[in-house]
Amino acid sequence: MIYIILYLQINMYFSSHINLKSNIMGVLKVIEILGNSTVSFEDAVKNVVKEASKSVKGIKSVYVNDMQACVKDNQITEYRINAKVTFTILD
Repeated sequence: MIYIILYLQINMYFSSHINLKSNIMGVLKVIEILGNSTVSFEDAVKNVVKEASKSVKGIKSVYVNDMQACVKDNQITEYRINAKVTFTILD
């Protein structure tokens, strides 16, 4: 089931990222990363991109799947996100 979903996601990216000048498609991969910040959700997304870019190159997009905030004494102490990062693996 997981393979089918990943195949469908990659296949959708193929059809939407065709280079019209040369009709060559790139191969994209999607990974799921958890990120956090004590500042904001936006900062948590920036942290995901910063950390992911240390090990993968060619990041094209980030899709935030889920957001969660930790609360202590009626104050938000941590912002957490679950994100899908899309990057090129073959041009």
